[in-house]
Amino acid sequence: MATTPELLSRQQLFPAVGAPIHVNRPVHDGDTPLHQHEFLEIALVVEGKGLHRTIHGTTTVHPGDVFLLRPGEWHAYEKCRDLRLANCCIGVDLIGGPLGWLHDDPLLGPLLGLSLGQTATVCLPAPSIARCVELLDGVRALQADAPERRRIDLIGQLLLFLAELGRGSVSGAGKRHTPHAAVTEVIALLTSDLARGWTLDHLAEHTKLDRSYLVRLLRKHTGLSPMAWLARSRGERAAVLLLTTDRSIAAIGADVGWPDANYFSRRFRGLFRQTPSDYRKQLPVKPAELLANAWIQW
Repeated sequence: MATTPELLSRQQLFPAVGAPIHVNRPVHDGDTPLHQHEFLEIALVVEGKGLHRTIHGTTTVHPGDVFLLRPGEWHAYEKCRDLRLANCCIGVDLIGGPLGWLHDDPLLGPLLGLSLGQTATVCLPAPSIARCVELLDGVRALQADAPERRRIDLIGQLLLFLAELGRGSVSGAGKRHTPHAAVTEVIALLTSDLARGWTLDHLAEHTKLDRSYLVRLLRKHTGLSPMAWLARSRGERAAVLLLTTDRSIAAIGADVGWPDANYFSRRFRGLFRQTPSDYRKQLPVKPAELLANAWIQW
């Protein structure tokens, strides 16, 4: 039976007053339930072993790996053996307010998944792991000392941590170009109605741009053509529905714009290397609700 990932809310982590920043140092053995967040989470693997499951599948974790999870992205840790993390959670109001300039920063914008395109991946060397842990411990110390009066210090310490991440081994965070207005417009259109029978002609007519020019614009800023971006978004939406609802596979395909079951299966398999039915069976972790009040800071 499909289960809905537990949503970790800001009320569970952030202080009632002060900067919306939370740091913890969890240790995992075995499996953790599927869960998602209302905030941006940065999870640094300090030591230990385990698997990390996301919408795109399962990967083996290594010390120095950094997982950057935007609000609404679900994940889980599995088969952990003394997996030690250093987590930093940041409220979207902080990213959208005092730290709004991060969206346009050429390194940290892509690094944190705040700008168009795919989120960067980071793997830190041992000295950077130690430095990041030291900086996050500094955040925790400030929060223990009247956090409502240490907002500036907390944000400063957070920026030092982000800067250290930026000095790690980064892929996907190259030079960023300011998006053409048509790129933002097309993405908003497609996102607003994934199931609509969009065509390149429709999009070109709406933006009043030549088809080939529109394709070049989208590829420049997202790495994908408009139709490829639409297909990836449909597949990601279908993946969430497969794991979090009991709707039939055919109904889910229709929901995302692929009403033909065979076509849906082919497109989904092209994105995730599994059929929709196999993808739905993949998650062995029990739902978080079964943990009752034994909530874990993942």
